[in-house]
Amino acid sequence: MTYLIVSVAVFIALVILRIALGNTSRIAKIKFHLAQTAGNRQVNGDVLDWAYYKDQLLFAVADGIGAGEKSTLAAKTAVHIITRIFEKSGAGDNPAYFFMNGFKGANTTILRYIPDSSAGAALLGAIIKDGLLYYALAGNCRVSVFRKRRLYDLSEGHTFDVLARRAFHRKKIKRSDALEAMKENRLYNFVGKDGFRDLEMFDTPVKLKKSDIIIMMTDGVYEFCDTHELERILNKRWFSSKRMAYRIIHTLDTRNNPDQDNASVIVAKVKTI
Repeated sequence: MTYLIVSVAVFIALVILRIALGNTSRIAKIKFHLAQTAGNRQVNGDVLDWAYYKDQLLFAVADGIGAGEKSTLAAKTAVHIITRIFEKSGAGDNPAYFFMNGFKGANTTILRYIPDSSAGAALLGAIIKDGLLYYALAGNCRVSVFRKRRLYDLSEGHTFDVLARRAFHRKKIKRSDALEAMKENRLYNFVGKDGFRDLEMFDTPVKLKKSDIIIMMTDGVYEFCDTHELERILNKRWFSSKRMAYRIIHTLDTRNNPDQDNASVIVAKVKTI
């Protein structure tokens, strides 16, 4: 398996700029690192990136869906669109509006390149602005915050098991039907899909605190490394964000699970707000 530390942008034109900026946010005292592994897949369809605009910071994670290089193209396109839009004008005073426009733009552009909808991407975006964390999701990537020795998941995901759980809680379906449906974790929403649906989005932004750790990941991480394992790694406060990201990926690589999917993670440590 191939281990990759991602410390540059997806597109070569941005390499020099990324190196100059390093992996320390100039907005808040946030140290972050990106890491990934192809797992036991021939094609790596995961893409990670970040972008700055004045006093705002954006992280983007995409997991390509579909066969072969088309999945990588869809993921690259999704991340490229949302980060380039952010670099031009940021999120302004309305992160929700930014996410709606950015994700719709990603969806439209992918369909332009892949009109038969044979590939798409799960897309997760997170913005840090004025000490607050905002997120939006289409698909099954995940954003969580580690605080006081516990990992709190912010996102749920667009899978049929989540849909069934919500329906049961709202008393829309019977318990037996919900339990049966919850065995199905296929995606029903992602960018690059004809009939793209609404986003999962923050209700109230998270007020970040010193020592919080933000972790964003594709399903290749959380499906093969459970919450307790992630908490053990993140609880090592003396680890840098780079070492935490490396340890998570190294844990997956050393297991050599034959079903290991592409796995990508962003680890961001809040030093001060």
